[in-house]
Amino acid sequence: MTYARINKILFIGCIFLAAVFFVSFCSSNHSSLKSAGKNTALLNPKYKSQVSMIEIQSASDSLVIQKKGTVWSLSKKTADDVTQADEKLVQNMIDALSSVRMIYTVSDKADDWKSLSLDSDSAVSISVSGNDGSMYTKVFFGGIKSVTDTILFRTDRTISSYETKNDISSYLTTDRNFWTDPSITSGLSISDKNQATALSWSSFATAAVVSRKKLSAGDKQFSTTVSELSALRHGKEMISSQNLTSPVSKLTVETGSGRVVTLSFYKENSAEDSTVTVYRTHYEYESSPADARETALFLSSPHPDFEISEWTYQKIAGLFNK
Repeated sequence: MTYARINKILFIGCIFLAAVFFVSFCSSNHSSLKSAGKNTALLNPKYKSQVSMIEIQSASDSLVIQKKGTVWSLSKKTADDVTQADEKLVQNMIDALSSVRMIYTVSDKADDWKSLSLDSDSAVSISVSGNDGSMYTKVFFGGIKSVTDTILFRTDRTISSYETKNDISSYLTTDRNFWTDPSITSGLSISDKNQATALSWSSFATAAVVSRKKLSAGDKQFSTTVSELSALRHGKEMISSQNLTSPVSKLTVETGSGRVVTLSFYKENSAEDSTVTVYRTHYEYESSPADARETALFLSSPHPDFEISEWTYQKIAGLFNK
């Protein structure tokens, strides 16, 4: 074996050993950080019942979820109207943020934010504030590890990056359709939906009323109708129209609290497929005398229209044609 060949083998061996040492060093360093886990919460549990505003922000969009009296509203800088958030979904997110969890430090350098998708161009942040306007927490979420079902995050109070169980990524969206109360009777609180006192249905031919039916608590089919109606869901938001013709029908839901919601249905062709019929659902609210001023103002403000399918519309109409 020549001297040059021996040197080549030794050179390759040195490179291999250096690579093994580097990988071993990184792994041990990462393990030492990971072993320094601690129990904490992303939102101090003592503030859980005092949350009044949540802002979800990405590099290109933002969404504000704000408590208006007893209801949660949704607003975006790109939209003039507001709508009601799904209160159970909002509460689930607050529960997740305030739950005590194990977190593990993965980096103590701001230079690592980009590689962990925690820089301003990649991260999605959740800011949580209280009734007095003070910010309780702001958390930036980044890369997701599907193998371990964990998510990387950092806060605005430290440069360190952490890893924790991923029970939060489903909430990292600014899509208002995701957060909107999906119920046909959107705008009524959960207790209101369980305490409806009257349902009024009117069908129209042009401007004339063709048929009208009212069901009140105590009527034989009232409870069944309320239950089936509450189970129905609307679809996505529709672009506002200034040229609405007369509605084909109206549904008014009265509740024991005094809050009233009126749904006006307009027959249209789907924007995606002109051969498909959909129904634009326009909401108008009357607040309860017991509603806080903030709630009353929210209910009286402009709300978006929602699309429902022809199947859903016929299901609603069928409830009043039995």
